[in-house]
Amino acid sequence: RRDAVIGKGTRRERLVKAGTVVMPATLSAMFDPEIVQRPNEFDTSRPHRDYMVFGHGIHLCIGAEIARIQIGECVRALFSKPKLARARGGAGKMVDVGAYPANLKVD
Repeated sequence: RRDAVIGKGTRRERLVKAGTVVMPATLSAMFDPEIVQRPNEFDTSRPHRDYMVFGHGIHLCIGAEIARIQIGECVRALFSKPKLARARGGAGKMVDVGAYPANLKVD
């Protein structure tokens, strides 16, 4: 409805004219090394604010906390299996969809 400045005071500062369609890239924001420490490393202690997978603010997924618990319990159950190992050959290779893991087959 009006002109706005995004990223004011940063090298990414941009004037956005009124009526411009803006499509935020939350995936790239989650990997921004200026904000996220070691963005390309797996870190279970990373603060929730660094992730936008479940949205943010008033747009936060209503099931986000349940999903976090379910994901944690699934991983805990999987890793409790004795002799857990990647599947042999190409099946044991991590497959990604963009920046997200899609699957990793294990035996």
